[in-house]
Amino acid sequence: MSDLDNYEDFFEKIPDQRVDNGYWNVVSWVNVDGTLYRTSMIVVLALEDFFPKFGCIEIISVTDSKEARFLVKELVTLRFNEHIFTHMTYRKPPSWDCWRFV
Repeated sequence: MSDLDNYEDFFEKIPDQRVDNGYWNVVSWVNVDGTLYRTSMIVVLALEDFFPKFGCIEIISVTDSKEARFLVKELVTLRFNEHIFTHMTYRKPPSWDCWRFV
């Protein structure tokens, strides 16, 4: 994984536990319980103060036991736009605290 773009931005967020063979198997997509996840996909991470917290999937890794893990970059939710029925978000400026493994 150390050869990936922006590795220095997220390496401290990688969980300590090792995968089965000691390597992170990076893939471009994964199917989890019938839902297809791809890199650059926006997903809901949590609900905070009545707003969903969104994240953009940057890296997908799969263990040898077929467990999927996502490295996401958190987005900031500004408001809900009733006219187009969507949440308005923006990317956080580059910083350590915007990366999360889920």
